[in-house]
Amino acid sequence: MIVWDDGTKKQRIYEMWQDNFHDPVSYADFYFKEVYGKNEVLINQEEDVAKGMLHLNPYLLHVNEQPVRAKYIVGVATDKEYRRQGVMKELLIESFQTLRSRGECFTYLMPADENYYLPFDFRFGMTQIEQEVEYLPDLYIPEEREAEKYTFKAEISEAELEKITAQENAVKDTVFDIYTDISPDYIRRMEKEVESDFGQVLYVFEGEKYIGRTAVGAEDSYFVLSQVFCADNAKRESFLEQTMLYCEKKYHYNRYQLILDASWKDATDKIGLQGCFRYMPAKRVKKIMFRLLDLEKLSVFLKCNVPGTQGYSTLEEKTADGEETICEADIYIEDNYLEEQSGVYHFLLKNGKVLIQKTGGTKGDCKESISVAAFTEYLFGAEEECVDDCTTLSGETKNLLKNICPLSKNCIVEIV
Repeated sequence: MIVWDDGTKKQRIYEMWQDNFHDPVSYADFYFKEVYGKNEVLINQEEDVAKGMLHLNPYLLHVNEQPVRAKYIVGVATDKEYRRQGVMKELLIESFQTLRSRGECFTYLMPADENYYLPFDFRFGMTQIEQEVEYLPDLYIPEEREAEKYTFKAEISEAELEKITAQENAVKDTVFDIYTDISPDYIRRMEKEVESDFGQVLYVFEGEKYIGRTAVGAEDSYFVLSQVFCADNAKRESFLEQTMLYCEKKYHYNRYQLILDASWKDATDKIGLQGCFRYMPAKRVKKIMFRLLDLEKLSVFLKCNVPGTQGYSTLEEKTADGEETICEADIYIEDNYLEEQSGVYHFLLKNGKVLIQKTGGTKGDCKESISVAAFTEYLFGAEEECVDDCTTLSGETKNLLKNICPLSKNCIVEIV
């Protein structure tokens, strides 16, 4: 039986958290002080015995520059004696149905093991860049490496915070299809989270100009820079280098790991010796999986590559040579876990916009179909192969779907 925690099961939830995740006490205490109580927790229990849990943490996202509220699934755990008994399946399905009933379009998570979630139609939609860097003190020449003078602060005022969070969101609007809204409350909570893991957040300025921020802290044999944001694209490389030099003077760690969103690709292409650092080849690591909950509601935020032509009332647009491009189709979307989402949908693409409306009907009423998993993989991961490989779609319908602009440029870097 699935029950929703009303605050009375906090101790049992804490015990399950620690039994399954083995976090440092300081980090667990942060979570249960700063996050628990502002989120929702589902518990799978039998006769008052809790077998498993799932946490739904609320975030405000921007999807194509529009605000969207979504839940980040974390803390999915089943106690050892109840595993492989369908406990997690029941929790996930209950969360899908509840979130859809509230009008949410999708949910997302960071999997410990993707194989747990692939059967439930989660698909990857975000990668991050990880790069290892070694500091070589014998090659350090101050006048060459410190041409740009940055100031590093561990604390900033509320007034500064209001200004830089607005600036960060404005920059991200121009770069990402989906990203997490950065508010002063978000930053303050992030500071507490980083501190609970024995790190700190550094804010970087050049004079009065805000350059960026990063969380820093030791992990295994590396000093890690994560949660990285740079407000000036032209200063990205110097921002990373100067931050590592600052950390080296303070902590003397010699080995660094950069954890960056995918927009940093150009800044991490360097390999080998660069000044007083040796850069290892950067790796792209799949990180966030998405699960579609309401295709109709999500379509409001989608864009397409189909232009409009005044005077045409249908979506059979005339091209320059007089041929028609078909930009509408009926497609059956198959969802094995959300019965409410399965059905025939009418797709209309025009004027750069997408309209998807459920018309009802069964799979037998429609000649063409695609699974919600395959469509999610295209929509959030830009994987055209999952559309091309779909034998239940015609060539024209495949082209229509691939004219929908995927939401694949994503920046979701929070841990919980």
